[in-house]
Amino acid sequence: MGLLKNDSPLMIGISHLVDYMWLGLLWAIASLPVITFGAATTAMLITAELSIKNDGGKVFTTFWTRFRREFKEATILWLIQVPLLIVVAVNIWVTYLFQFSTVISVLVYAVSAGVFCWLQLWFGYLSKFEDNVRCVLKNTLYIALGKLVYALLLGVLAVAALIALVLLPVLMPPLVLLVPGIYIIFCTAIQRKIFSPFIPHNDISSAEGSEE
Repeated sequence: MGLLKNDSPLMIGISHLVDYMWLGLLWAIASLPVITFGAATTAMLITAELSIKNDGGKVFTTFWTRFRREFKEATILWLIQVPLLIVVAVNIWVTYLFQFSTVISVLVYAVSAGVFCWLQLWFGYLSKFEDNVRCVLKNTLYIALGKLVYALLLGVLAVAALIALVLLPVLMPPLVLLVPGIYIIFCTAIQRKIFSPFIPHNDISSAEGSEE
């Protein structure tokens, strides 16, 4: 049957879905030491484009190659990001706990949400452009302001993934294994919308080169 041929849209879609789930597992394993989260996320975003979307294959090889290559810059960004995430969480918790005036509460929530969404762009930017940490911080801030809706979608997606990781182990434990892969599918689609206008020919493969 035509639908069951290796090059049919159905089989290609299934193959990509399996690759996303496999990449999600690699990402989760590589993130376990916590300090490696930044490098793992950057490598995950690169691999999703090169090895899955662009049919480059070699998900395992590409992921670990890029993990090593991007480790320094990604880890520096992660070490900057962690205290900012803590500040965002504390601000939201304190505001909720002490029930400040409506104006102050809305302002705190809005600023915290904006910062959180800005942070979601850092590793996506690093996965597509070779810039120093200072440029990453500056350029992602401009991009977040210019692509605010997409940045907000990334923030909502991240929160949804965190909630799923908390609830699924209690409600439906086996499904928790699917969360990273599903997150990657939606995250990379949104990141593509954000960064594609800034990439020549909208093709990161020309800039990344071969992973041989």
